[in-house]
Amino acid sequence: MKIIRFFLVLITAALAFFSNAQGIQNSGNMYISGNMGILGTYNFTNTSAASYLNNGNLYIYADFTNNQASMVASTAGNAAGTIWFQGSATQTLNGTQDFNFYKLQLNKTAATNLVNMSRNVTAQNILTLTKGVITTSNYLFTFGNTGTTPALNQPTVYSDSYIATCDASGTPIPESSSVAFAGTEGFRINNVGSTDTYFPVGATYLASGTGLTPAPNRMMINNSVGTPNFTVVVNKGDIGGTPGPRVNRIWYVKSSTDTGQVNMKLYFTERVTTDWLSAQDEVEGGFSYIDMRILQKDYSTNNNFISIASGGDIRSGLPFSNGTETYGQYTSGNSADFLGRTIGLSEFNRFTIANKGNIILPVTITNLRAWQHDKAIDLGWTSVSEYNIHHYEIERSINGINFNNIGSKTALNKGSLNTDYVFSDQHPQTGINYYRLKISDNNGAISFTNIVRVTVDGDNSSIIVYPNPVTAKAFTVQMNNKPTGIFTLQLFDVKGAMVFHQNIKNENGSISELIHLPPGFSRGLYSLRIINGSEIFNSKLLVE
Repeated sequence: MKIIRFFLVLITAALAFFSNAQGIQNSGNMYISGNMGILGTYNFTNTSAASYLNNGNLYIYADFTNNQASMVASTAGNAAGTIWFQGSATQTLNGTQDFNFYKLQLNKTAATNLVNMSRNVTAQNILTLTKGVITTSNYLFTFGNTGTTPALNQPTVYSDSYIATCDASGTPIPESSSVAFAGTEGFRINNVGSTDTYFPVGATYLASGTGLTPAPNRMMINNSVGTPNFTVVVNKGDIGGTPGPRVNRIWYVKSSTDTGQVNMKLYFTERVTTDWLSAQDEVEGGFSYIDMRILQKDYSTNNNFISIASGGDIRSGLPFSNGTETYGQYTSGNSADFLGRTIGLSEFNRFTIANKGNIILPVTITNLRAWQHDKAIDLGWTSVSEYNIHHYEIERSINGINFNNIGSKTALNKGSLNTDYVFSDQHPQTGINYYRLKISDNNGAISFTNIVRVTVDGDNSSIIVYPNPVTAKAFTVQMNNKPTGIFTLQLFDVKGAMVFHQNIKNENGSISELIHLPPGFSRGLYSLRIINGSEIFNSKLLVE
């Protein structure tokens, strides 16, 4: 009997478990240096910030309610403890305040056991996913990726544990196809750099078909420019009018800086496509596993496809193995972005995996400009990624609102090669003339360029920059009655460092030229300088 009593004392000292249907409420400071297990609901209502784990473990088996604004569930450092969510019961993280854990471990009894979020949750330094699924609903789960040895530990079997961007019933978070994903909900990893960072994320905890194992749709990002935060929501559906067979998943991605040079992998599970909708909803019928490509779309009114994996990124999933995880990829040096560059992804919106089919990438117009040539006005532009374009219509206006067609140019469709076009307006109006291009593709879709303007027969010499603030990373420089020659445009940041420059060739005294800033150009206030010999034009330029 003494031996039994001795072991009971040891067990109690090592691990204290509390079972209380009413929960455990702490009204004072709470310091946990050993291990503590809670079998009933834990209501954290302490008003003091001095509540933490210190080299201990807190095991939670039921709901966790946090009503303390400054809660820190475990402290930083090697001695910090870990919050564990365990057991087979569905748990809810709720209360009036968000959760901030230093180390968090999900180790439920089975892969199908749930922890449902009703508040934002952060795991600052270490997140270990072993078994079970966390559902975000319309809240944000953040892995802080901080500390000297940050770790995101994923399960041995990819389907055993992940973050599902769905509600408690398994319905994915709805996202808009016309409003940019804000990144305020879903799953976020901070400080993503130039190592492969895997996002264990899925659209739902429900299986894609009867009798199938629930599985995530993970994402991998390797970013070679800076260390921004990336947020993702995975949804079911078509990215929008995809003409070729597809994977029935959409990854909505947001970068905190809206910039980057990113290699990406998007994961899905191979399915028998003849079972599409009848037995599984992940891979569409007719999908070809020898042409798996990441496809990207913007949020514009035209709903453009803006890039698609090409070259060495056209992956084959053969030999086909039903129920096996595979992926599409987009990598630097292989696939070209919408400007024809092979630097990896540099903007982030909506992604899917599809077969190419007859997907049409939009033409990109660069270097749109207009200048006076004797009594005429010449327009010039360069097309990039010109596929399936039928023709360009040149339109003119005297008020910048109502435009009329004054001519057209047939598209040459040289694909990824840059193609230059010139059109001459022989009968411009006296005063200000506004011009734009109307672009028509072979499917009848229509889009328009920005507007440029030129003043004819003006006596005053001037330089005008518009719009200011700059939107969509583009603005126009209009010169009236200036000396011919090369003008150098420079932009300086608030520290005085030159961050952009471009030469403008003024051949006839008056010119209007569209300037494109790089896709990764940062928002902010800049000093603009335009130089030609001794003539210097200075202004402020706000980039939004």
